[in-house]
Amino acid sequence: MATDKHEDVDEFVCDLLGTISLAHETARANLRTASKRMKRDYDVRVLLPGG
Repeated sequence: MATDKHEDVDEFVCDLLGTISLAHETARANLRTASKRMKRDYDVRVLLPGG
């Protein structure tokens, strides 16, 4: 019985690590997109006359 519980915990931890990894990748991608957008908007305001 203890072995079954141990396997369940191992499976839970593996699933949790996968979920956390996916969330991390998604957050990094969103940060990258937001950073590019902010740079573009800043450059437009600073570099274009009248912007």
